[in-house]
Amino acid sequence: MNITQKIKQIFIAGILALLPIVVTVYLLYFLYNIVVSKASPIVKKIAYKYNYDFSEYIFQIGTFILIILIIFIIGIFTRMYLGKLFIKMLDNIMTHIPIARSIYNATKQVIDSFGNTSGSSFSKVVLVEFPRRDMWMIAFLVRDSLPFMQKVSTKEESVNIFVPTAPNPTSGFVAIVPKKDIREIDISVEEGIKFVLSVGIINLDKNSDIKDLVKDDK
Repeated sequence: MNITQKIKQIFIAGILALLPIVVTVYLLYFLYNIVVSKASPIVKKIAYKYNYDFSEYIFQIGTFILIILIIFIIGIFTRMYLGKLFIKMLDNIMTHIPIARSIYNATKQVIDSFGNTSGSSFSKVVLVEFPRRDMWMIAFLVRDSLPFMQKVSTKEESVNIFVPTAPNPTSGFVAIVPKKDIREIDISVEEGIKFVLSVGIINLDKNSDIKDLVKDDK
């Protein structure tokens, strides 16, 4: 291994190590802005009413600490018996609200799909020509398409696939494609998700060329 390859591997390792941190920090920053925008006017009114010398800097630090504590407390609560019971009750309520249940169920299924390390929600990793011919994208095989969907769309044996966007695989496109137009890849769903998260940087198989991973059905 030459010095260039060594530097490249170190650089990639750094990116992969930072990626989860960056995503977490971005989420915390998003929550922080929401809390500050809503709470700041209230706190300022209370401080003004009691002639308290309000410090914006102290308020921002306190808000950040409060968010961390709330997330931590929610995490502990959901692991307890009462927390699981509460989540189950909330789940039951949300699934009975006419409009909200559709959004809630869809969001929950997506989160469960990517939160499940076994990858059982997606059966296989495939390649599909998208968004045009000769341009291949990684997708996840969800299930066989329903008969009525096949009848009004491809009019042949079809499957439902999820084409994720990088580096956020929880967003993407759902497509109904003919079964003959997808190519299976000999990698696990977890490896496929990691490949998307790394924007194609991660090596799927150190001992194989990408062409060797594609299953030829011919």
